[in-house]
Amino acid sequence: MNIWLEHHKEQLNIITQADPEFVAQVQQLPINHDIDRPITRGELRRALRKMRKNKAPGIDGIEAEMLQNLNDTLFEQLFAQVHKAWAGDVPQ
Repeated sequence: MNIWLEHHKEQLNIITQADPEFVAQVQQLPINHDIDRPITRGELRRALRKMRKNKAPGIDGIEAEMLQNLNDTLFEQLFAQVHKAWAGDVPQ
């Protein structure tokens, strides 16, 4: 185990130095300030519609078709859980 640990420390903890002139020439891309905003109801609905049908459910047993056919009350409950998870309150 120690050999493995030492090997990966050597591989992953390499100190590098970038040429400041090269870094200054790299074009800064526009910053997308909307990336951290919470998901909207419309985005959640679109994501659910895009889920592939007739696929095996995951370990939770929930099939895509179940999520795609939620009534308004259940959709709002799912939306609330998504918002809690986005804020870091992940259900256990």
